[in-house]
Amino acid sequence: MARTRTRKGNPVHGVLLINKPSGSTSNRVLQQVKWQLKAKKAGHTGALDPLATGLLPLCFGEATKFSQLLLDADKTYQVTATLGIQTDTCDVDGEVIATKPIPAFTEADIEQLLAAHFTGTITQVAPIYSALKVNGRPMYELARAGEPVEAKSRQITIFSSQLDAVRPDQVDLTIHCSKGTYIRSIVDELGQLLGCGATVSRLHRTQHGPFTLDQAMGIDDVPDEAFLSAMLPVDAMIADWPVIELTEAQSVPFIHGNPTTLTACDAPSDLQYRVYQSDSQQFVGIGQVKRANELWPVRVINCNS
Repeated sequence: MARTRTRKGNPVHGVLLINKPSGSTSNRVLQQVKWQLKAKKAGHTGALDPLATGLLPLCFGEATKFSQLLLDADKTYQVTATLGIQTDTCDVDGEVIATKPIPAFTEADIEQLLAAHFTGTITQVAPIYSALKVNGRPMYELARAGEPVEAKSRQITIFSSQLDAVRPDQVDLTIHCSKGTYIRSIVDELGQLLGCGATVSRLHRTQHGPFTLDQAMGIDDVPDEAFLSAMLPVDAMIADWPVIELTEAQSVPFIHGNPTTLTACDAPSDLQYRVYQSDSQQFVGIGQVKRANELWPVRVINCNS
């Protein structure tokens, strides 16, 4: 993770966990940190809405090769649903389209709705103001242009939905869900089930794949050195995967994108492995065992440039 200044930028490699502030887009946060580090290459791993706060993993250099792993990972959110109001974006940043009186309800009523409608594998309709694409264009772009948008539906999994607090016009929830879940849609549907409408007034991501919010740092007034010291290694994203170690001779074909022969192997072929060079303990990529004692590269990394 040491930096050497070049004309094209610094070869920074790793994962940086940021506590995103409200009001900023994920890309704006990414570009700010990338600029501060003068990094060659960077990307985020799933955008948070401008309203949203919380955990935003940023990948730099060779870590961007593994960003899809975090895009596909499960996530946990804390959300506040404000009742009696509906907006076109399903959050308070949108235009109000309806208001209704809030009926009397109990904590047990909310918990029953969560158990019946927002637990397990369900079909969810995405908000029209979302990044899902229709004919190559994001739905939010079509909606803002006033063009007709047909809402898209897809299957998602809600691992748990917990009621945290109830107030006269608000409900606080914690939701642990699969990739592709729109919390705004959950809140909108909950409001419809209650008969009064609801919209998101607070959204805070506390977990993303193997990472949690307590590992993250703020972005304002942070020196470059703090970002660098907080940078996690590339393999932090797959720290719970099984390991295969290669000798220096075995690692040569692997790092050049070719299979290498293992001297002894009882590793199942249906798994992918973190691969290290045994002498240096350097992480060299992801591999999968195929055929007899052959380790084939799935992703190869080079943090030396």
